[in-house]
Amino acid sequence: MFREIRVKNFRTHVDTTLELGAITLLIGPNNAGKTNFLAGISHFSRLIARGDRVAGDDLLPHVHRLASGSDLSASWVFTCPYCDMEYEIGLYEDKKFENGVGCREKISFTKKDGESESFESGWTGRTDAMGLQHELGANPNTEHLCAVGDVFRDLGSCQAYHFQPAFLKGKAGQSEVFDDRSPLNVSTQLGYRGEHLQNVLHRVQQEDQRTYNRFVSALRRFEPSFQGLGYDEQLKQTTWLFDLGRVPPRPDEFPPDTVSDGILRAAAISLLSSMEMPPALIMIEEIENGISQKNLGRFLGWLRQAAGLHDSSNRGYNTQFILTSHSPSVLFEFSEHLDDVFYMRLERRGYKSVVRNLNSALLGFVDLGTVEGEVEKRGGEDVVILSPQDLMNLWYSGVIGGEPVNEHKR
Repeated sequence: MFREIRVKNFRTHVDTTLELGAITLLIGPNNAGKTNFLAGISHFSRLIARGDRVAGDDLLPHVHRLASGSDLSASWVFTCPYCDMEYEIGLYEDKKFENGVGCREKISFTKKDGESESFESGWTGRTDAMGLQHELGANPNTEHLCAVGDVFRDLGSCQAYHFQPAFLKGKAGQSEVFDDRSPLNVSTQLGYRGEHLQNVLHRVQQEDQRTYNRFVSALRRFEPSFQGLGYDEQLKQTTWLFDLGRVPPRPDEFPPDTVSDGILRAAAISLLSSMEMPPALIMIEEIENGISQKNLGRFLGWLRQAAGLHDSSNRGYNTQFILTSHSPSVLFEFSEHLDDVFYMRLERRGYKSVVRNLNSALLGFVDLGTVEGEVEKRGGEDVVILSPQDLMNLWYSGVIGGEPVNEHKR
């Protein structure tokens, strides 16, 4: 599982580090850099999955404009059953290469008994290729340290989505025609906005029965009336089956555009987490979209079930989530998990995103007596526990990031 991710000099992120649990929340106003951080993780994850030479468009459109002479880089700290691992990849301008970009990589393994070993590429000899995963995969002496292929597979499977109801229903314009002849690849074919959800679900039902059965079970935990999927041959579209309580029992069939936004959003997440090997990290923007405030707590509880326990698989969690939001309603649901919340704002001077762990910030307020809250030990760390109402008061007063309410305004 990922314990920590660091992004440097990517757009507004000069140097940002997040510690990750099952679900990590990024909260803050619009234009604070939340999307930029997810884009940074996705960018480097795609490079790792590609495992090829780097090019100018991998660097120049993304590098922070004031980061002159500094690498555009990302690093992951990862824990697996065999060892702890840290991997770093950096890109920099280098006119020696045809594409004008060089690449550096470094990876270190620390076994449970404390023995460590490290490997690097592009530090002593310049290169424009990402070759470390191929070099390690061909080196039999590293097999006792870690399953190298599994590590790089997880590094290359960090997926970001901005699911939007109109796209999930198949009603919005698609950026590209769905190719139903290419090999099934759920996490990429689903689309950033979920525009291919209906097509992908139909293919999964036809071609991967085990994933489909897991998907149905996962979504029924969120919506017990869900019975499965059908298909309208005349309209060439997936249909949705729900038990409305008829006697004798029989499911009712609905077209996608009549299914609630919340169920479709849960369906997309269910499908991703039901894969034989889900993405190691699923990042979802504006998690509150399509979820009513009444159902938000149930939805987030269900999401924790989808993540699984920290030792539920060889990679740790079944999958991990990073969520973004600028809604106090989402923050309300994290009142007992403040150590999993990071507040983000944009500092205009230097045009950089500033990120701070909300629990760490509140510990200082509690120590000073300016905030009343309980502090308990969790995993050896002090964690602040606030009532949801006290948390909302701090938000609306502007203490932890919300816009202060002007009492003179109506």
